[in-house]
Amino acid sequence: MEGQKYPKAVEHLESWKCGNHLVQDPYLYMQNAKDPQVLSWVAEENAYTDHWFEDKNLGQRIQQLKSQQKKPTYHNLCQVGEKLYAVCSGTDGSSAAVEMKSDFSEQKVLLNREMMGGTMNIYGVSPCPADPKIAAFFALKDKAARMSVVIRDLEQNQTLAELDGTFSYTWSSDGAYIYSNQSEQRADGTTENSVVRWNRRTGQQEIVYTWPGHSVFLRLAAGPEGSIFVHVCKDYHDVVMIYLNAQGQAARVMQEENSKLDYLGTIGNCHYFLTDYQAPLGRVIGVEQNGMEFSPMKEVVPEGSFPLEGAGVAGDRLLVIELQDAACALQSFEKDGTFVRTIELPDEIGSVAFQSAAWDSKVRYLEFQSFGCPPSILRYDVESEQITPVYSVQDKPSVEVEVQRRFVTARDGQRILAFLVYPKGKQPDQQTPTLMYGYGGYSASQLPWYNNPFVGMDIPDWLEKGGLYVHCILRGGEEYGAKWHEAGCGLNKKNVFYDFIDIAKAVIADGWTTSEHIAICGGSNGGLLTTALLTMEPSLWRCVIASVPHTDMLHFCCDDRGPMYVTEYGDPREEEFFEYMKSYSPYHNIHQGVAYPFVYVQTGEQDNNVPPYHGKKFAAALQQATTGETVLLRVLPYGSHDRGAGEYFYKTCAEMHLFIEYALGMTGQVQK
Repeated sequence: MEGQKYPKAVEHLESWKCGNHLVQDPYLYMQNAKDPQVLSWVAEENAYTDHWFEDKNLGQRIQQLKSQQKKPTYHNLCQVGEKLYAVCSGTDGSSAAVEMKSDFSEQKVLLNREMMGGTMNIYGVSPCPADPKIAAFFALKDKAARMSVVIRDLEQNQTLAELDGTFSYTWSSDGAYIYSNQSEQRADGTTENSVVRWNRRTGQQEIVYTWPGHSVFLRLAAGPEGSIFVHVCKDYHDVVMIYLNAQGQAARVMQEENSKLDYLGTIGNCHYFLTDYQAPLGRVIGVEQNGMEFSPMKEVVPEGSFPLEGAGVAGDRLLVIELQDAACALQSFEKDGTFVRTIELPDEIGSVAFQSAAWDSKVRYLEFQSFGCPPSILRYDVESEQITPVYSVQDKPSVEVEVQRRFVTARDGQRILAFLVYPKGKQPDQQTPTLMYGYGGYSASQLPWYNNPFVGMDIPDWLEKGGLYVHCILRGGEEYGAKWHEAGCGLNKKNVFYDFIDIAKAVIADGWTTSEHIAICGGSNGGLLTTALLTMEPSLWRCVIASVPHTDMLHFCCDDRGPMYVTEYGDPREEEFFEYMKSYSPYHNIHQGVAYPFVYVQTGEQDNNVPPYHGKKFAAALQQATTGETVLLRVLPYGSHDRGAGEYFYKTCAEMHLFIEYALGMTGQVQK
């Protein structure tokens, strides 16, 4: 154990009311990021972290990351004529909206952070269907709780409008309007969500629809003939579908509630939806339209043995992504649900996702990756039914990757899964440095990937160092359908933590590693996971990486996005949730005198998704309590809900890599 003299965070014991409970908090003042005491302490913490890495060859590792031969990745890809539009993510964590030829050449930057004064990040681009000289960009302004839609004239290089405070937007299919959602808090605490449309010709905005009850947010999708479909998300799972025609008339498409519902596209007069209504693993249904009337739903693709991760319309075919033990299979069906074929993908254990497309697109782009295959773009041609790789970030790695599905029986009898990823032919060895990852929340399936974004590391790079990577499929996601999510949220949240612990103990029992050689990592809800695991089982891990973590599970409900998050975690202001959430809240379960392992906490001052006080308060309390290993805090001045961009991104990732390697004895440190 090293002697540590951490910067001392001043303690001001204050009280605040959480429901019927009075909560005392010595670091409550840290929620004001501009407090002079907070600013001074953060500067000292960053300086302390800088000093810790002074003799760790940080500069050399940064240069290694910069020198890796990679091309950028592309997301939200769509095609208009012969041009492609996409968000280009650079190897330095930066992003920009770009236009390029269909062969991914002659790229032109349409909008990036620098062009908007260095105050926002770009996450999406949509050219106007009627006039591609006009484009809408999905952007997040620094410290904003919600996204903005920035509408620009590309020829004049000027901004026509900025629609702030939204979660979703879409062009109408005729290009006449941009629709977005607007949220306001009512006096009774419920959230009122409305659909606002911006007129391309006049530049005027108007509210065209308001959901009368409470909903967390609205999700919008373009339909035929200038219509849109409004997904009223009463919470993350309970969705009501509203049809809004070009004249602003609204009709409810289906009466069923308390289920997932996603609009996929339209063939003829039949609209297709993915739902888990009376089908926990998901099915595709069709609803025919006559004017403003909709027929009862008809089953098109029935529920199968595995859950459906996604689906889409391509011409007059349906493409369906089925999750087979957390890996994707891509299947095509006739519009009446007749099975056509399974489409071969580059790797048997991988993930595939649809890129965005116009509602009547004859081409669909898909993104594919696996533990051994770098991210690539696949082009599906509707007429020929051929799927062709058209772009890859890099060549396959030099190390040959082997993947094992390890099924584990959790303590409550549930069968859970982890992917064990290692160099081909490697045998279990208790000295193996092991990196474990999990998320377990928000119905988000954690499918095989090539790069772990929460530590900025390509999985094959870890394997080349002799490591084992363990990708945990935890309850709270949706890898096994809606019930899998329900079993890991609200008053079942602890199942997520127990699942991860039980997987770790199984991997140890298999002879792959020991607790002295395990590092765990996660971000956001996954940061809640790793900090909770730290406080629940401090001796089971050697190293913990928590990126932009939720740690105060009592006060989070008061954050700007608190009303959204209580639908996943529960509301600690309600009596049935308070004690349960307090029992696992990482910040409230730090104990004095415990020998905690190596811990690296990273947050960003511009993050309003998970405000930075979560990481700051947790690190301050942990540094004062631990009798164990090093606890570092890295606060990025311009970081949002990410690992930063540019030089900050390289430095953050390099620090995480070196911290893990140092803790696990991979750089010459003597183990205890």
